[in-house]
Amino acid sequence: MANADTRSLSKQVSLDASPHDRKSYFKPGLLIFMYALSFSVAIPAFPLLTLQLCDGDSALSAYYYGVGMTIRYVTETIFQPFLGTLSDVAGRRVALLLSFLTCGAEFFFMGVAPSINMLFVCRMLTGLGDTGEWE
Repeated sequence: MANADTRSLSKQVSLDASPHDRKSYFKPGLLIFMYALSFSVAIPAFPLLTLQLCDGDSALSAYYYGVGMTIRYVTETIFQPFLGTLSDVAGRRVALLLSFLTCGAEFFFMGVAPSINMLFVCRMLTGLGDTGEWE
């Protein structure tokens, strides 16, 4: 009887798994690293973009910066449960890919934004897809 328990335990815990059986964490780790690295560019760029779009008026720029950050975090607070439900239903991979795609779209549109309203749309886009756990 003890021999049968030992065999079933050895099948459950296999330390001799081949490299093809193990999951690779390199690709998700690289995506998360690039996602975090992108914020080292976006965080200093957003105040400069608002200052440029406000024609150098720093008071108006600070106001719009605050409005943009508020839009982002309110949107994130509202849509976080939906992203969590998507993660439960479709899996974490789908939720992370959606998050990375919305972040990439936000950075692209932020780079070509012709107006302050477009920047607000970009911040809303980030709030829609942000997982919230990276920052």
